Amino acid sequence: MTISIYSATLPMMARQLTALLRILEKAEAYAAERKFDVNVFVEDRLAPDMLPFKFQVQNASDQVKFTAARLSGRTPPAWPDDEKTFAELKARIVKALDYVKTFTAEDLAGGDDREVTVKIGGQEKTITGETY
Repeated sequence: MTISIYSATLPMMARQLTALLRILEKAEAYAAERKFDVNVFVEDRLAPDMLPFKFQVQNASDQVKFTAARLSGRTPPAWPDDEKTFAELKARIVKALDYVKTFTAEDLAGGDDREVTVKIGGQEKTITGETY
């Protein structure tokens, strides 16, 4: 049995985004139980040299949309990185999940051989979908 580029990417990424959404829901419950504003987490960092939590959510959703679009040959949608609240971060995750649902295995057929251009270290590089 062979594994398609679709089955190796989008279902797994959708599961990860769904898990991330559940983590945000647990954080909301924790904040409500302890009676503090959950939005304090939006700008939090686990380490001083780490980008804030909102970036982590934006990056996770961007990876999913870029992977789906690039492997299918579509142009990825442009989403501004302007989330300031937990509700907006959750909405972004849902938007990414909804976007993934628009793709089928047929959409990504041949995606492993498709050329994908990405920026790596500030330089544009063209690689195969499988390498990507």
